[in-house]
Amino acid sequence: MYDNDLKAYRYVCSHCFNTLDKCECSQYPETLIQIDKRMVPVVKELNRKYYRTEGCCEGHVGKFDKMYIFFVKKYKFKVPYPDGFTGNGAYIMAEIKGSSENAKKRNKRLLLNRLYDWACKLD
Repeated sequence: MYDNDLKAYRYVCSHCFNTLDKCECSQYPETLIQIDKRMVPVVKELNRKYYRTEGCCEGHVGKFDKMYIFFVKKYKFKVPYPDGFTGNGAYIMAEIKGSSENAKKRNKRLLLNRLYDWACKLD
């Protein structure tokens, strides 16, 4: 699901969370938002289910070894957070761990997949 060759960010419509060439809105979006590319599927899924997000970061190995999503309010999630994540309903966060840069990159991919699977299981 996640491609290692992607550039860091994607600009998406703030309503449908698609890039402009795939925007589902009837008009050009008034605002574009910047999201880490590998977080777009997760953020899109959460917002589609009305879990409104406020900010996110996929983590940047060697620079910022944390992955997080902040929500606009505190939600009571019925599905437990995925392995490796903590949260309080207003955010979900994980530390990207590993003994080497390659190990951290593998862990990051694993965490991204767990996060996406979790978002898909939510009502």
